[in-house]
Amino acid sequence: MNVQTPPLRPKPDTRGGDRRAFTRYQTDETVLTVIGDTAIPCQLSDISLGGALLEGKLPLDNGTVFALCVLDLPEIEVRAVHCGDGFYGVQYTNPTRYKHAIGVWIRRRMSVK
Repeated sequence: MNVQTPPLRPKPDTRGGDRRAFTRYQTDETVLTVIGDTAIPCQLSDISLGGALLEGKLPLDNGTVFALCVLDLPEIEVRAVHCGDGFYGVQYTNPTRYKHAIGVWIRRRMSVK
């Protein structure tokens, strides 16, 4: 069975002007976070070449460094930079290391019809 993921779509900035360095793309991928010795699934709400937004119940505080596992991508080391009630903004600790792979991942999902 060939399961297709829905195409990604650019996420509008609702803060009155786009202050982001990279365009974010909305998605609903299930991903795995590895925080210490614990693996916890959550939703990838959006992704860009510089970071991502996760949704779920994760034991994170601002500054926590952990691994993000996304299907078809290498394990990505990220840092929590915005923690709210059920959402977590993360930045890649080494964005240049993952930039090409994430760019390909986004383009492939945007081209799914």
